[in-house]
Amino acid sequence: DFQGKQLTAGLNLLAKEAGKYGFYALIALIVLSLVKRIPFTKIEVPYGLWRQSHRLMGVFFLLICFHQFFIKRPFDGTALLANYLNLFAVIGVASFAYTQLMAFLKRRSYTITSVEKHAAATIIEAKPNRGAIRAKPGQFAFLHFSKSGLREPHPFTIAGLGKDGSVRFAIKPLGDYTARLREQAAVGDRILVEGGYGRFVHSRGGDKQIWLAGGIGITPFLAMAESLTPDEKRKIHLVHCVRDGAEAVRADMLGEASQRVPGFSFHLHDSATAGRIDADKLQASMPFEVDGSELWFCGPPPLRNAIVSGLKKAGRKLGKIEFERFEFR
Repeated sequence: DFQGKQLTAGLNLLAKEAGKYGFYALIALIVLSLVKRIPFTKIEVPYGLWRQSHRLMGVFFLLICFHQFFIKRPFDGTALLANYLNLFAVIGVASFAYTQLMAFLKRRSYTITSVEKHAAATIIEAKPNRGAIRAKPGQFAFLHFSKSGLREPHPFTIAGLGKDGSVRFAIKPLGDYTARLREQAAVGDRILVEGGYGRFVHSRGGDKQIWLAGGIGITPFLAMAESLTPDEKRKIHLVHCVRDGAEAVRADMLGEASQRVPGFSFHLHDSATAGRIDADKLQASMPFEVDGSELWFCGPPPLRNAIVSGLKKAGRKLGKIEFERFEFR
């Protein structure tokens, strides 16, 4: 009938506009998500803007899906291509809804119980007010503060998980946000912890593992080492590379873990006294052969590249290489 045709024509026109603007906006956001700095400048894209762009991707994808379902097609709506695009749209919408829901379900309320300001990092401990997050050593979580200047959620690697559900973070003051966090975070603050996320979990690995950390990249290994038990079957050697001794974080705990767990060893490499670490120095510190060992790495990419290249030149054959990206994107 006439009203039905009017509705169809209106939806078709709306779908046409939605598809056009949704497509261009989605392309722009994809480019933004891949670019750390504004081209031809030294201006970094603000983290808050970058994070919100990811959420907007879902919104613009919905516009494109609306376009797919209601635009007048040049082919039969029951054709294989139409069914494929419809299925793709449904999966995309379901995935977007899932990620938004999971972020909400993974949040738990915590109270800060300790704030320690060390030269290398701010160590924050918090206990759950009710239920604790489900996380594994090596994963990361988002911290949500309610204080001004700290409200934008930021991801930090979990540096410790207590049996009582408590969590520990070692956060280096690298930028404006982490500098404000160092000054403003206080005992008694209520925060939301969302996690855990990530697959940098040593239990996925093999029987021989080399853990190599550069600077504050030690954080996932702190949680991993603390979780080890005396009956650990794997051979694990941890090397923490620091510019000087003041940059070491919880070296005492790591030393105790090496005494407590027969298969775990720890070496602190101080570049100020021992020079920059290389493949030869790494091998010299190890209690077992490099060949066949997995390399688990967290730190600056140039350090990883130099070590891997040096081991290859020395004729050593590593197993798989797992690494945690040192920057969020």
